[in-house]
Amino acid sequence: VLPSGDELILENGGTDEMLVIGEIQSPTAIEIVTRMLRYSDNTTAEMLFKEVGWQAGIGTARSVAVFAVRDAVAKLIDLTPELIDVLEIVDGSGLSSYNKVTCRIIAELLRSAGADSPLVQGLAVAGESGTLDTCEAGTPVTREVLRHTDDKANGAPSLGSGTTHVSGKLWAKTGTLNDVTALAGVTVAVNGEVIVFSLIVNGDNIIASLPKCNIIQRGVMEAALGYPHGPLSSNEALYPKPIKSLTGQ
Repeated sequence: VLPSGDELILENGGTDEMLVIGEIQSPTAIEIVTRMLRYSDNTTAEMLFKEVGWQAGIGTARSVAVFAVRDAVAKLIDLTPELIDVLEIVDGSGLSSYNKVTCRIIAELLRSAGADSPLVQGLAVAGESGTLDTCEAGTPVTREVLRHTDDKANGAPSLGSGTTHVSGKLWAKTGTLNDVTALAGVTVAVNGEVIVFSLIVNGDNIIASLPKCNIIQRGVMEAALGYPHGPLSSNEALYPKPIKSLTGQ
């Protein structure tokens, strides 16, 4: 079939209107982001980085897209002057050594999104999928269900009678370079409170001593999975804002 203007010239000499002979359906944005996060797809990360710049109307070059990405981060979380001074973004994949970000920023992004968000649900699951499919970190873990005490002043949770045991699930994203090993993720305590963690370790050729699924990363994941409840929202010294849970309560 050969195109000729707005019509098709068929091999038998006849003509007809334009016919669809094939099509490719793009995955949804959520599906694309999920695959990027779950399998650490650097190429997709770079393309999405450029897409953010395009959607913002400032162009796809990294040098301008970075401003759109930075603005997007600022809209999702409250960036203090100290955090703004530290945050430096130069690419989408994070491969450049000129990128600078703090554990606090990453943790706040995850907390702001919530455990039930496409962002968190798109992360690899420890011991099950993506870059963490073979990094079990003690999962499944057994935890005791807690109930909150009636003491409003105390507000501390206490063990209920006849405790039940459940298996925990942990979503996380790894980050590995020659001189960096990082991990950030989310789990949900038995009482529905969200637990967020972020770890970044820098050092010359650190990958040699701390490869993927290293002892530090496994230790952090096991610690997060071991918490029966999150920081109490009533305790401003621990966390001054209400905690978002899967149930929205």
